[in-house]
Amino acid sequence: MLLMSLALVALSYAPWLPVMVRQLYGERVGLQGLGGQTMPGINLSLENLHIWLSRYSGVDGVALALFLVFLGIGFASCTPKQVLPIVSTLAVAAAFPVFVRATHRFRPEYVLFTLPLLLLVVARGVVFAGCLVQRAFCRPAASAKHLALLTPSLALVIFWCAGIPSLRGCYTEREDWRGAAEYLAGSMRPGDAILADGRDFGGGRDHGRVIDGLPRYLDQYGVRERHFLRATTQIWPDLGRVESPDASLWTVIWYPDRPADWDTQNKITIVDFEGISVIRLRESSGDIVQDTVSMLQLLPDLLPTEASFNVHLALAELYVRTGQSEQAGLQLDMATLLKPDHPQASRDLAATRAALQELSSSTEDMQHPLWRNFGDVLAFLGYRIHPSSIRAGTSLKVTLWWQAQAAMDRDYTVFIHVVDQDGTLWAQQDKLLQHGDYPTSTWLAGETVKGEYELQLPADAPAGEYPTTMGIYYWETGERLPVWDGDGQRAPDDIVLLQSVTLTQ
Repeated sequence: MLLMSLALVALSYAPWLPVMVRQLYGERVGLQGLGGQTMPGINLSLENLHIWLSRYSGVDGVALALFLVFLGIGFASCTPKQVLPIVSTLAVAAAFPVFVRATHRFRPEYVLFTLPLLLLVVARGVVFAGCLVQRAFCRPAASAKHLALLTPSLALVIFWCAGIPSLRGCYTEREDWRGAAEYLAGSMRPGDAILADGRDFGGGRDHGRVIDGLPRYLDQYGVRERHFLRATTQIWPDLGRVESPDASLWTVIWYPDRPADWDTQNKITIVDFEGISVIRLRESSGDIVQDTVSMLQLLPDLLPTEASFNVHLALAELYVRTGQSEQAGLQLDMATLLKPDHPQASRDLAATRAALQELSSSTEDMQHPLWRNFGDVLAFLGYRIHPSSIRAGTSLKVTLWWQAQAAMDRDYTVFIHVVDQDGTLWAQQDKLLQHGDYPTSTWLAGETVKGEYELQLPADAPAGEYPTTMGIYYWETGERLPVWDGDGQRAPDDIVLLQSVTLTQ
């Protein structure tokens, strides 16, 4: 029976095998995606273990204590041949969260299939404990028989009584998700985005409540084209999945004890349901990024302190992405003051601060600020050329800074040319304009991007001054983006003249 149970548990994990393979060997997830660092996954596992032990164990941990006691007795009554496969199976399940991507939220159902095995051991412990009581206190056979039945029954009743309070609210909903979904279904356009509030770090009032509760009712009303944003770190990738830049932004807050002064907020419209508030800006800017910033600026006054901490981090991330380092720094200062005493909060704060430091360091080496408008979709912010004087046959490094002015439906290519005074081309590089692995068609309005390029000067190039030029074109047609300066004058041939390079032999 034990071996059959182990086989059933193993078969239960079979559907996960393709996912685990992708997690382990995929390009952006698993051990490779973590760069060999599994500590975030371990921390995440320990965090969930702490939540289970502290919050989901019944009345003051009575159910958990009984479970662990009988589990220990069950293990003690097993033979070594039985303990080894059981422990091995449980160890694999315990290690599972470590091997999934650290940023992927681990859920209890990922290891739910080990529960029958644990219950078998607990049941063995209950029966064995009953036998011990029988031998110690019951000599007559009749009373021993009754006690053998009474002991597991009593243990089961204790488990029920201790565990039922921890299930309160699991089978009934205190929030009117259906009403909120019906209202949104009649008001949202296809492609609109829904912003959920920040994380409350185990307090229960957080974006997970909204994102778990609302979608199933929206599906019933036929609202399938939706995008959920979380008012916390990693909000920028969520915005990147919003296909329409002029999508409307809706905010759903799971906060039943709404302050009375919410109605005084003249920039927003609030519709209340039981335990839920749906919020919308009175005047939309027509830009999803700007609307998200405007909404996030209002939320700290409407949310608990811990959730406000995450809202400040989300604002800091948006300011980092759009190149507003000063505003990002102010939001980080606010988040630091409000930071909860929680390991995940410390990691979120450190990650956002590191992004700000990276932005600050990336713009410090911009030698030549130079603003140019490329087709009203890209703004050229400046550049750096190093070194300014090189020998023939060596490489020239060029760094360019860009900012997306609007969402783009094309993947553009940047070209850099090194020419002589007669216009003869001596070196060039054409490269797809990307932010990491993402081409321009995936950029969001306001996103700041730094690109680095390297050009090889031929060994037979004569000494002299070589102007450097740059431009943008669409690779399928070769059509260049028009270039205008700050005065609205269009550049000849739609190119930008950069610093000249001195070439020596």
